[in-house]
Amino acid sequence: MSDFVALTTYDDYVTANFEKQKLEENGITCYLADENTIAMQWTLNNAMGGIRLRVLEEDLEKAIKILNEKSETVHVDFKIEGNDLICPKCGSNNTVTEKYSKSILGLS
Repeated sequence: MSDFVALTTYDDYVTANFEKQKLEENGITCYLADENTIAMQWTLNNAMGGIRLRVLEEDLEKAIKILNEKSETVHVDFKIEGNDLICPKCGSNNTVTEKYSKSILGLS
């Protein structure tokens, strides 16, 4: 069995876990090094070099290919009947117009 190698590093815990999940869904064995330490004590991020995504050496090329793929489509789960407003990015009609500005309500 081959060793684990560092694929990339992250400053953000959420992004690191998103990328890890993406690899695991494609059958690649991986883990995040120092994720708990940096999540609990974020000031150590620079000292420790960030959260490192590590994969098996034999899966390195496949992992790079998967992480470089960009998904342009967003899957819409449901549509609301009778709503004519459509989101230009995802095509969902689960949208509403804002009647009052939240900043004005905050001032009052």
